[in-house]
Amino acid sequence: MTSGRGSPSFRRIDDYEAVKELSIRAGLDVADKPLDDIVTAFGYYLDGKLMGAAALERENGHLFLEWVAVDSSERRKGVGAALVALVEGDARARGMTKLWAKARAPEFYRRIGFRIVREDEKAPKTLDGCIGCPQFRTSCNPAIVIRELKDRDGVL
Repeated sequence: MTSGRGSPSFRRIDDYEAVKELSIRAGLDVADKPLDDIVTAFGYYLDGKLMGAAALERENGHLFLEWVAVDSSERRKGVGAALVALVEGDARARGMTKLWAKARAPEFYRRIGFRIVREDEKAPKTLDGCIGCPQFRTSCNPAIVIRELKDRDGVL
């Protein structure tokens, strides 16, 4: 997860504006998305600069994995997977048994153990908010994904 530069680090982050700026820089369409519902977030820093982030966010009484973004220079190095794992650990500590997300890059999530929710499955998360987006089904083919969270002993 390094690229020959300074020491990388992962840590909890409470600068949600920085998370939003990174998300926009990483190509996520979140310019108008509020930050008020973030419960916790983790960041990946390189040379003191935020280069990756992921958050647990409350929406309609549920908690979801959101704001997963990695700077293009640090992609495909395991940063995103490590950030998601940190959010999963936090979700487990909160008693969650399932982690849902609206995935802009569903294949990334499949590679790290999520499954794509079938259209006929009931889910607390939907793609309704995506339909009016100019990126929908052009440069973005989102899906709802889920991961069953196991405890430390590997039990669901």
